[in-house]
Amino acid sequence: MNTLRQFIKQHYQSNYKLAESLEVTPQTVGTWVSRNPRGALKYLPEITTNCQVTTQYFVNVIACTEDELKTETV
Repeated sequence: MNTLRQFIKQHYQSNYKLAESLEVTPQTVGTWVSRNPRGALKYLPEITTNCQVTTQYFVNVIACTEDELKTETV
């Protein structure tokens, strides 16, 4: 399963392009990737529609990212 970082690279190429697409700052996207992946869920409809992925798939990406962040802090 992809992490949010991998998902962004695959579908948007960069944090900046995702931020531009959602009209948020690149720093906000960076926070989702490095500390708070659940923050991206606010934009779930936009992301899933733009990337043509299911809600469940994107929720799994968030879960995978959270798991990775937990292992980094242990």
